[in-house]
Amino acid sequence: MRRLFALVAAAAVAAVLTPAAAHAEPGVPADDGNRAWSLRPGTPEGKPDKRTHYTLQGIPGAAVEEKVLVTNSSKVPASFVIYGTDAFNTSTGAFDLLPAAQKPTDIGSWMQFQAPTITIDAGATVVVPFKVVVPANATPGDHAGGVVVSSPPAPT
Repeated sequence: MRRLFALVAAAAVAAVLTPAAAHAEPGVPADDGNRAWSLRPGTPEGKPDKRTHYTLQGIPGAAVEEKVLVTNSSKVPASFVIYGTDAFNTSTGAFDLLPAAQKPTDIGSWMQFQAPTITIDAGATVVVPFKVVVPANATPGDHAGGVVVSSPPAPT
């Protein structure tokens, strides 16, 4: 029996991390403290494709490999946290993702990334491969979740 699961990409954009640098090196833009980024599905070759989200199929025990393209639109290199999480419908019917502090128990827990953080040069896009491993006891039907890219918390 085939079991279908779906995955959508989600991202937060433009979070303030640190105060602006007072002086920048010649030819290097000053760090204004803002971080902006985006993500989108990628082709097997790591190029942008026309998908707005992932729709994947797999049977229990299957592993599906995908790529997400993450762009750092900030003026400086930046590090980001990347992970998978579960999705749900709110009481108003909107689609939402679990808060970062809540551990996923469905498809979000099936997603595997090579590392929990990525560092991207200013204005650059990186290809981040990930794998969705369907557990042997996965229930039939749709399983919705998302790939989240967020700015790490500022040091305290």
